Amino acid sequence: MWIFVNSLIENPAFDSQTKETLGTKAVNFGSKIELSETFLNGILKSGIVESILSVAKAKEDAKLAKTLGPGKKKQKLIGIPKLDDANDAGTSRAA
Repeated sequence: MWIFVNSLIENPAFDSQTKETLGTKAVNFGSKIELSETFLNGILKSGIVESILSVAKAKEDAKLAKTLGPGKKKQKLIGIPKLDDANDAGTSRAA
């Protein structure tokens, strides 16, 4: 789903001469977007929210199954500072 918004921002401030990133905060735009109840209800009834949630759940389940799947004898922990595996971890010589 794509939503394009055409807006005019009063006194925009950019971070560089090339105007790649807008530096003005949203509260200083000079206007506020207000979506109607019928528009929001239309989005909810379209089924796109359920589709997005089901895709996100499937990705999360696949990631979880990859790390905790059956037949996994060796699991490497990552993201823990100062953690080193034992020399023979996961081998037949492990104690």
